[in-house]
Amino acid sequence: MKGKLTLTIDRDVILAAQRHARSVGVPLSSLVEELLRAMISNNQEIFAARWRGSLKIVERDEPRFQVFKHKYLT
Repeated sequence: MKGKLTLTIDRDVILAAQRHARSVGVPLSSLVEELLRAMISNNQEIFAARWRGSLKIVERDEPRFQVFKHKYLT
């Protein structure tokens, strides 16, 4: 589901972003969304990398554990 967002950004940055979006042939909103997704994804990877290997996982023979193990540990 899409939503609207109002941002306050320096006019020079807006103009440069609009030129860049035009040059690559995408709407500015799509460009901003893509950059935000990349930033969020990168932060999650950094957080995971920081803790990876630091915590000991106790194996359990429960269906829910197996689902989480497959989703997050493989």
